[in-house]
Amino acid sequence: MPEEQKQAEPKKKRVEAEWELFTKIVLPKNCGEVQRRDMRRAFYTGASAFMSIVMDFLDPGTEATDADVQRMDEIYRELLEFGENVKKSAA
Repeated sequence: MPEEQKQAEPKKKRVEAEWELFTKIVLPKNCGEVQRRDMRRAFYTGASAFMSIVMDFLDPGTEATDADVQRMDEIYRELLEFGENVKKSAA
């Protein structure tokens, strides 16, 4: 693909892509607009909170430290645990 064409393609927003996937998996087919709006706000607020957690806890500098990797692993494991609890209807 020519470089000019690559630059012309709009870049897909990552959080938006996750929201779209979330709506297909989680939201009921008969979901009303108010519920959809409120869920979208909660989803984006959660993403924003996660980003704040990551940015606040990373060590200064451009390279990831062992502590940074450990913090990210802890967050990842916490989110996996929550997902498993959702599957069990325990969250």
